[in-house]
Amino acid sequence: MKHPSLLYVRTAKTASSAVSDWCRARNITTTNNQKWILDPENQKILASRSVYFTTVRNPYRRAFSQYKYWKRGKWRPIIKHDNFLDFLNYDMEKNLSDRYTHEKSHMTPVYYYLKDILHQIKYIFKVEELDKKLPKLIEEFGLSKHAKLPIVYETHYYKPQIDEAYKSKEIRDLVYERYKDDFLKFNYDKDDYKNLYPA
Repeated sequence: MKHPSLLYVRTAKTASSAVSDWCRARNITTTNNQKWILDPENQKILASRSVYFTTVRNPYRRAFSQYKYWKRGKWRPIIKHDNFLDFLNYDMEKNLSDRYTHEKSHMTPVYYYLKDILHQIKYIFKVEELDKKLPKLIEEFGLSKHAKLPIVYETHYYKPQIDEAYKSKEIRDLVYERYKDDFLKFNYDKDDYKNLYPA
């Protein structure tokens, strides 16, 4: 039986696969982040639960993760560039039409995806703090404590590349401008590129 009130509003490139696995182990419903939040399927899911939580991520980490995700080849026909700088200069919101809903949800700011329902979300958890925040959710809602949460910070594998990329003020400034809403709405600092690898 699904938890009667709790819903995970799934966002893209925020360890949402791992969090969804955690939810599945506790019978918590999740939305579909491959469709827009106002899609009828997601609206039906949202209407079925009353307490929403979601995850966000350091925009510097998320931006590079998005870039590496694209570099694996899935969207090369859409974005014809080969380096991080070109990727950051590409206007996703303008150039990804509605037929690219999945791509938009993965490539645009989290705020852009959530803005229509943000006022309804009770808990916004930073991925970097999940080990501290999720136990409080377990306690408040009487969830089962079994099944560890396998959060994988995949860009640990790219640490040398990230460190090198963010030496560039131009790149740091581009990330900040492109994801400014995420920095401001979710309380990330412009200097957070200095602390990209929490334990």
